[in-house]
Amino acid sequence: MEFRHIEYFVRACGCRSLSEAAKNLFITQQALSRSIRLLERELGCALFERTARGITLTKPGQYLFNKFRPIVSGFHEAAAQATTQIGVSPHKRRLQFSSAPGIIRNLSPGLLLSFRERHPELEMDVLEMSDAQSELYIGADKTRFGLMTGPEWLHARKHGYIMIKTEPSYLLVHRDNPIANLPVVSLAALKNERVLAMNRKLYFQEVLNSAVAPYHFSIEPYFESGDVMELIELANRGVGVLPCIRQVYEESSLREAVLVPLAERTFDYCIAFIFQEYETLEITTKEFIWHTLESEHAQN
Repeated sequence: MEFRHIEYFVRACGCRSLSEAAKNLFITQQALSRSIRLLERELGCALFERTARGITLTKPGQYLFNKFRPIVSGFHEAAAQATTQIGVSPHKRRLQFSSAPGIIRNLSPGLLLSFRERHPELEMDVLEMSDAQSELYIGADKTRFGLMTGPEWLHARKHGYIMIKTEPSYLLVHRDNPIANLPVVSLAALKNERVLAMNRKLYFQEVLNSAVAPYHFSIEPYFESGDVMELIELANRGVGVLPCIRQVYEESSLREAVLVPLAERTFDYCIAFIFQEYETLEITTKEFIWHTLESEHAQN
């Protein structure tokens, strides 16, 4: 009986369906169904009753939930505290991970501080890297993890992942651009626009071209940069259009540019933890992952 399966089961209880539970857990429905199925096979009984109105716990399921709920809620914090008390070496008390530029500020305010306050002995180190550098960093050690943005299909294709949050994308355009008067715009409109883009060290352009592929064209950026604020200023001056998220717009003092929602969801802005295998991550890492997920849930 793997703890991960128990953890998924406990966190799924109370949801109306496995699809809703999987969404709340930031995993695929197939992964959650497999975990539940393995538990049911090992225990020799059904844990959920599946009806047209949703899922409810069976008597064995309720018993298992009552037994494991307090264990799951306290396990990660207790384990991390225990490692400190028994005097493990300093590198075991370090939380180090990679992150693409700007991701941390798009998560819950005070996320790193609140986790640091729970573990004052912990040394935290965020390594700012491009997407490609982050994958090389994580690929060199199974205990490493990082933060990366991109649609879910990109994460699923490249590495293990746990989704944190997903936000719709917009097109930032100058107010004199005809697009600025539309209630929503299709990615197909980019064919005739000068597109501003993050540089090729990130997966921005790869994802953008995958998103416009159904319209049978590709995008060669008019200008690319590793500094999103530079791109925003260029869009504000009418040099080109920039696909971005609402938060980027709200954090900037723009007078000449407006946001127009993109019709397609294939270019959604998704933040995820990435790693080789969840089972090989250290206890402190797992606690930080769940601390982040719970902080995002509380904020929303």
